[in-house]
Amino acid sequence: MMTYIRYPRIRHYWSSEGSLRMTYISEAMNQKRYEEIRRYLHFMDDDTITEDNTDKLIRLRPVLNRLHDAFHSAVQPEEYMSVDEMVIPFKRHSGLKQYLPKNPKKWGYKVWVHAGTSGYAYCFEVFQGQAGEREAVSEVGASGDVMRLCHDIKDQHYKIYADNLFSSIFLVKQLKKDKIWYLGTVRSG
Repeated sequence: MMTYIRYPRIRHYWSSEGSLRMTYISEAMNQKRYEEIRRYLHFMDDDTITEDNTDKLIRLRPVLNRLHDAFHSAVQPEEYMSVDEMVIPFKRHSGLKQYLPKNPKKWGYKVWVHAGTSGYAYCFEVFQGQAGEREAVSEVGASGDVMRLCHDIKDQHYKIYADNLFSSIFLVKQLKKDKIWYLGTVRSG
């Protein structure tokens, strides 16, 4: 609820004034308990973060890794899968927010997703610009995103579909070595 209905102060959600009070929130948890959870809920020890870190999601990385493992191990991958970008709409301030003028939702988090024909996401990666894991394969462009997202399905003859953002001769050759088949659109010229 707090994401959709914004108040200038957190305490307003628990206000005794009827026009401000959000009963869904105030009845689910009292304000003191919420503030305690907000204060102490952390996913990573800041002392373990090195100065040369480029991962903008380092504090969430343990959670993202657990999600990745859970998504990947929950179901058997489908034979036909795709890699594509999706946008999680977001308008507030964030260093990760992207402006995507051609999308219906212009502002948000760009996420690379490896999904099956059912729509199940086996793997995802939040786009961080040129920071984080992308630097390791920057010379191959977006093809590197496909290789990273599909690293868990090598040697199993799965079929991957993607659009011209990802397609390259290098990618097709690399995936063929890994026994992954690829079908993608290409740009003319």
